[in-house]
Amino acid sequence: MPAVVADSPIIERNFGIGGIHDTPAAHNWLTSFHFHTHPAQVTKPVISCPLAYLITGGFNLPVEREMIIRHHGMGLGRVIDVAQTHFPRIYDRLLCPVSALVKDIPSRLIIRNEIDRIIRQEPFPAFKFVQIETINRCNNDCGFCPVNKNHDPRPFKLMDSDLFYSIIEQLKEMNYAGTLELFSNNEPLLDKRIVAFTETARKALPHASIILFTNGILLTPEKFRKLIPNLDKMRIDNYSWDGDLISQVKTLLDDIRDVEEYARSVEIVSIKKSAIRSTRGGIAKNRGIVYFLKSPCTFPFTQLVIRPDGKISLCCNDAYGRYTLGDLTTQTLSEIWNGNKFRAIREEIMNGRHRLPLCNNCDVFQFESAGATKLYHLLRDGSRGNQ
Repeated sequence: MPAVVADSPIIERNFGIGGIHDTPAAHNWLTSFHFHTHPAQVTKPVISCPLAYLITGGFNLPVEREMIIRHHGMGLGRVIDVAQTHFPRIYDRLLCPVSALVKDIPSRLIIRNEIDRIIRQEPFPAFKFVQIETINRCNNDCGFCPVNKNHDPRPFKLMDSDLFYSIIEQLKEMNYAGTLELFSNNEPLLDKRIVAFTETARKALPHASIILFTNGILLTPEKFRKLIPNLDKMRIDNYSWDGDLISQVKTLLDDIRDVEEYARSVEIVSIKKSAIRSTRGGIAKNRGIVYFLKSPCTFPFTQLVIRPDGKISLCCNDAYGRYTLGDLTTQTLSEIWNGNKFRAIREEIMNGRHRLPLCNNCDVFQFESAGATKLYHLLRDGSRGNQ
């Protein structure tokens, strides 16, 4: 094993139940796992926070390097996992709603301030996140998903290629430099054109951050190597009933684990199919109760979700497309984003999510700047990202 390089970049290593996830480390106010190492090396971390040491079980940290985050892999997450597994009704009917109420209190001010910052800008800023769903199907059977392969009420639709290229061309004309996600409520690898689509998007949008989420079932090492040069990030959501890696992901991981260039662009998140997660606007299969929440939401101010038929959904939690805010077969991106339907939605949501039926049943709190969110995910999963 090579020696530790003193002047190498700081890597934040997040320890889960069965592996380690490496991400570029910004200043971590919890100061739990910072140490200097080369991404391809393995070393023991310096745990400088006694609380983090206790919560993460630092006395028994694994030493094998993985590009893996274990959903609910840290101390807090393990408690949540036990509650979900052994007391699902209590978790759904009591713990989740109470947790949402607690989050709702600070979120009212935090999210409102974020929205105020956005609407003060002149002209009104364009979207920061675009999701393009080129096929509206999934090949998995996760218990929490409202559109899994066994329970998908949507008529099948495959996006017309010309429509996809038109969207990319419009983004190019805007000099779009935000995030482009080539997925939404679907499995993007079911679309056989996905490699060609990523190539087109990368060439047209050199400054955009292009991201792909996949469940990994159809992801072979060969397809991975065709996709990854055109992506800034690939996240593989490894869904299984027992939390173990599925065979396809194991094969891929064995093939790429020692390739240094993938350390920052590939993320594998292990999630149980039985996990109890957000309500997804009240349509999640294993969630139901949401108490009265008043906080607004930033999605209508930052996100554009495009369905395969070119219609625009309210947000990524509108999996059924109950809201249609525009149609790209007859309108441009700019016309839709600055149109009356989006304006009306924004006016309603600024006064609280209870003003909209779909949002009234949603317990997703979307804001990027709050340290509390980072702390929660660090303690739950070992990751500062929003899982």
